[in-house]
Amino acid sequence: MITLVKLRICGSLSTACLLIFFLAACSKTPRDTSGNPVVSPVPVKKGEPLARVEQLPRVEVSYGEGDCAPRFANGMRGTCIAGKPCNGFGFKDASGKIQCACFDKVGGCEENTGCSLLRRKCVPMRELERTFPTKSR
Repeated sequence: MITLVKLRICGSLSTACLLIFFLAACSKTPRDTSGNPVVSPVPVKKGEPLARVEQLPRVEVSYGEGDCAPRFANGMRGTCIAGKPCNGFGFKDASGKIQCACFDKVGGCEENTGCSLLRRKCVPMRELERTFPTKSR
């Protein structure tokens, strides 16, 4: 019995020593990267600030009401604006009335295209992302 206890203690000590040895051997050491050239598709210009990206204005998008929204072959659906199917979203016009449009394209997108919220224009259905606006209250 005592021999088994001694073997277990010795075995666990040797396992712990091996583990510490391997961890110490695997510690991160700085590597010399001077032999690796910098590869860039464009020349790197130092000291120039990054160009500002223009923020697009926030738009209020509406799904409309009713059950007339068209269903597309890829499983996505359009919207139902003013009781008519719309391949786009509802946008408020100058008078505040909601009309079918895809951003600057009043009336929505043509057949086989859809309204992209990310690109803010009509795109082919295969390129249409499955991103939906939050419903306005």
